[in-house]
Amino acid sequence: MSNQRIDTEKLQKHQYGRELQLGTGLYLFRQRAAAEYWSNLEGRSQGKGGGPAVLKITMPTNVWKTLKSMGAKDNAPTQGFDNDAIFNQSFVPIDLLEAFNIGARFEMDSE
Repeated sequence: MSNQRIDTEKLQKHQYGRELQLGTGLYLFRQRAAAEYWSNLEGRSQGKGGGPAVLKITMPTNVWKTLKSMGAKDNAPTQGFDNDAIFNQSFVPIDLLEAFNIGARFEMDSE
């Protein structure tokens, strides 16, 4: 995240060449424990230079519904965690990130 937006270019570079369950894009979790798990697993850059971090993202419901109608996913099971709802994920395809950035508000989640 930089300047209240997800940096599409950095995200694409980070995910380039990887086989991701839902494709290239932004993976989100509603449950903090799931977000921390994946952030730690992916945390090779330890939150620096566009690396994984736990953020609080808010967005008006109507904006999220519009994004879902365009291809964003909500409450999708995570491969390998199919029976554990805490790991259900939301996903924003890379081509919808600019629209996502317009509607989203970001905060570092320091809990």
